[in-house]
Amino acid sequence: MRIKIVPILRKDRTSKAGSAPIHIRVTHNRKSRFIATGVTIPFDSWDAEKQRVKPNLPESQELQLQIDKKIGGIGRW
Repeated sequence: MRIKIVPILRKDRTSKAGSAPIHIRVTHNRKSRFIATGVTIPFDSWDAEKQRVKPNLPESQELQLQIDKKIGGIGRW
């Protein structure tokens, strides 16, 4: 019964401005659930390999901190 928690860029929920929200995908027993983080960034500002916000945004550290706090809150369920 392993639980996997991964932040992802939801390209299926894009805005007209070319940005997308970051959601956290929680997978347990092959069932996934998406939890919104409230963070929206442009496509080119997300590193899918490292699953982190790229430092090319001025507020990248603050956004990554929001995502990390949300993940930490999920881990305490």
